[in-house]
Amino acid sequence: METPHSCSRCSSGDFVPPEAALAQLAGYRRFLERWLDVYEEMDSGLLAGESVYSRIALRHGIVRVRATLGWIDESVRILTATARTQEEPGRQR
Repeated sequence: METPHSCSRCSSGDFVPPEAALAQLAGYRRFLERWLDVYEEMDSGLLAGESVYSRIALRHGIVRVRATLGWIDESVRILTATARTQEEPGRQR
């Protein structure tokens, strides 16, 4: 019987199959994209006289979300390549 920590489709040391990780990343991407839309809308509506601290905090949120989206892209590439490698004919699991 497989437990969450003993998946036969997972490579050594992995907790979930790549498909599950990809699904989690897709959900996280959607969540972050909604926040990025909110932050960018707020950014476009800031007035010239707005507090410098408000602008700095907002820019931090935007930069952080964009960085995390880049990390998601990188992770998806790695997981997709890993999943393909594991599916190659003749490859031992």
